[in-house]
Amino acid sequence: MLELDAKRKDPTHLFKAKGPALLIEERERKRVTRNLPKVDQELAEAMAEYLERNGTPFLVGGQPYDDFILQQVRVWNVVGCGLLN
Repeated sequence: MLELDAKRKDPTHLFKAKGPALLIEERERKRVTRNLPKVDQELAEAMAEYLERNGTPFLVGGQPYDDFILQQVRVWNVVGCGLLN
């Protein structure tokens, strides 16, 4: 999602586009937007199952998956709002 936002914010990407690149980019953006909630729900269910089965949360980089995702959402919100640009 960050990559798609970076492309969208780059004013020169319109001039660099060859052939159907913009159409392909828009389709990819729509696909990600449509599928992201479903994938997020599936991951949440898988993480709950993992916790139930193993008694410990699933770790990503040494931190619980939920904390990792919250951190990624915060980064995306900051980058997506243009606060770091």
